[in-house]
Amino acid sequence: FGADDGDGGGAAATDASTTTTTTGATKEVFFRTRTIMKTCNPKWNDFFNFELSTDLLRRAELVFTVMDYDRGQKDDFLGECSLRLLTGAPSTKPFTTETSMKLEGDKKAKGHLNVTVAVS
Repeated sequence: FGADDGDGGGAAATDASTTTTTTGATKEVFFRTRTIMKTCNPKWNDFFNFELSTDLLRRAELVFTVMDYDRGQKDDFLGECSLRLLTGAPSTKPFTTETSMKLEGDKKAKGHLNVTVAVS
């Protein structure tokens, strides 16, 4: 994963991490990236694997939540975006797709989350 502040700079640095959950699957899957400290342009480049049947793959959605870490306090919500796995992707496996999604849900949500999804 990678994100940027959308305006090329000028924003206060954050200590960002991203959580990813699946919806529409029989069992919700949760992953969390490491926290990237003091940057407006974190690049996680993390990989997560999980298994979904073809039927569940057609219904599943990945929800990405970006948080600003605050030591000793509750983390601040920076924004969220979601991706339906088979929207705009080939109906046959395997495939790889890349997308950039705008963070939504908060006044601070100015960035984009760049995601690559590979289905095999």
